[in-house]
Amino acid sequence: MGRHRPRRYRLVRLLGEGGMSRVWLGEAVDAPGRPLAIKEVRGEFPTPEERAAAQVQFRREARILARLRHPGLPRVWDAFVTSSGAYLVMSFIPGRTVEELVRAQGAVSERRTLSWGVQLCRILHYLSLQRPAVVFRDLKPANIIVTPSGRAVLVDFGIAREFRPGRLTDTFIFGTPGFAAPEQYGRGQTDSRSDLYALGATLHYCLTGRDPGRSPFHFPEVRALTPRVGREPSGASMRALEPDPARRYGSAVAMRRALQRALAATAGAGPAFTRPLVGLGGARLLTLTAPPSARTAEYRVPLASLGCATYRGRITFDVPWLTADPARFDEETPLITLRLDTGALPPGRTATARMRIRSTGGSLTVGTTVRLQGGRTVATAAALALLLAVTL
Repeated sequence: MGRHRPRRYRLVRLLGEGGMSRVWLGEAVDAPGRPLAIKEVRGEFPTPEERAAAQVQFRREARILARLRHPGLPRVWDAFVTSSGAYLVMSFIPGRTVEELVRAQGAVSERRTLSWGVQLCRILHYLSLQRPAVVFRDLKPANIIVTPSGRAVLVDFGIAREFRPGRLTDTFIFGTPGFAAPEQYGRGQTDSRSDLYALGATLHYCLTGRDPGRSPFHFPEVRALTPRVGREPSGASMRALEPDPARRYGSAVAMRRALQRALAATAGAGPAFTRPLVGLGGARLLTLTAPPSARTAEYRVPLASLGCATYRGRITFDVPWLTADPARFDEETPLITLRLDTGALPPGRTATARMRIRSTGGSLTVGTTVRLQGGRTVATAAALALLLAVTL
């Protein structure tokens, strides 16, 4: 960590401030026009103890963020100390916080809430894979920025810590009332399940518009406050709010799967000729069944089943006889219809196509083989759903 580098950066305007720090929109002097987020931990504190605590938190945040690389986390470019304070230079994340969105719009739709939840579970899973694992400890709507493309980004690692097996409790009590798990109040050591509790509280806040800070640890059933919410989205968020960590989801992966199932349920059932993916060994078989006398075979699939439900993007093919409707999707799109012009395919022969998915979560190309069999069209795509779920 360097010292005395203020002349390398220019502060443009204040973005926000908290108890011990504030965040500026800034830029590097030698790269004007490229926005940066510069976090300043102020040097003036009432007592030496508070100053020492702030310095410890700053060094911890800088150390943790410097080794993390994930699209749902800000990138740290520099860290230094001056006589006026300590500074952390990070990538600037455009957008609005979830707290700002809920305050402006009220309760958020199920699909949008669940899509944020799935993205945040991916971030928490990544943090849990670090050695030692990173526990965020302050996941809340104010620390989640949603970019214009719909990507959820977790910011402010000021009180994050590295998990140390064997500890009975945390050294200090940190967190935001209403979102912090019970064990963050000296009742045990925080671990990854503490962050899942905070995520459950955040989802509850999004679905109901109710601020849990007014009555910490008390969460009425989601459907009691917002009857329009389905049972699966409600149940998925409520399980994460169990006071006993052992009764919550065991991991971010388990919670993500529950949220994806809930997201798929919000899409509703398709028409009679829609069938789910059927696994055949190492491949996936898509059976595209057309109604009698129709030239078009269709397969309707929830975006959640493909792993794309939390992103915005576009699906294209390199052939004219296979299309996606809608071709463009976002987190509010429940279903994609793959439509195949069977009249353009020769009976008994195979045809190949390449599906290209470009999204805010990444890009992927999948090869597909299509064959007509006695009036039924069969398309085989190698591990299609699995590839999408893992890659995007």
